[in-house]
Parts: sequence; structure tokens; C-alpha cells
Amino acid sequence: MYFLGAAYIFKAKEYIIMEYFFTKLPEIFKIPTIVIIHLLMLLFLSLVVWQSFLVIMKQWSISSFVLNLPRGHWTIPVLLGCISIALTLIYYLLVYLKYWGHGKKPRPNLAELELEMDLCL
Repeated sequence: MYFLGAAYIFKAKEYIIMEYFFTKLPEIFKIPTIVIIHLLMLLFLSLVVWQSFLVIMKQWSISSFVLNLPRGHWTIPVLLGCISIALTLIYYLLVYLKYWGHGKKPRPNLAELELEMDLCL
């Protein structure tokens, strides 16, 4: 259930941000940096989702000792959490790319971008 909670925290934007180096960047590099970081996160999450499918398939043939249920369902929250975070990342990427494509002055605060573009969820 940890991964479902992590997905909620990511969606609610309550995660810890390491912004020491980010604040030192010139304004023109902030949104491209965010886009690159989000793409790397998507790559990592896609690997975790792929491996989760493999683990679920392997665990589905193994049953628990006491309940005699397949163990594959224990990995499903990891899969669902990663898919949820990936979908949220895709939304964030689309917002940043749309804003970046307008040629406006970069403003990396997603809440301000959502308000300005009428994209609040």
C-alpha cells in the first residue's frame, strides 16, 4: 500500500523538493530541466512497471502457506502506484510543454501554470 500512498503524495504535490541547484539555474533552463527530470522519472517507472508484471506472473504460480492464495496480488499495489505516478507525470509534462511552447517567460511553479492555463484538476 506504500506505493498507492506515494502516488497520492505525488499527485498532491506534497513531495520533498531538492531545489538548491534548481534555484541556481538561469530562468531559461528551469522548464527544460523539469521536462528532462520528468522524462527520466517516466523511464524509471516504465522499468518498474515492466518488472512488476514479470514478478506478478512468477508469483502467481506460488501460493501462500496459510491461506493458499497466489502471492501475485501482493505486488499489484506497486504496479498500480507506479502507473498512477506515471499518468500524473504525463499530465505534468503536457502542462510544462504546452506552457514552454507558448514562448512565455518560464515559470516552473506548476500550480501557477495550471491556474493560468485553466487546467486545474
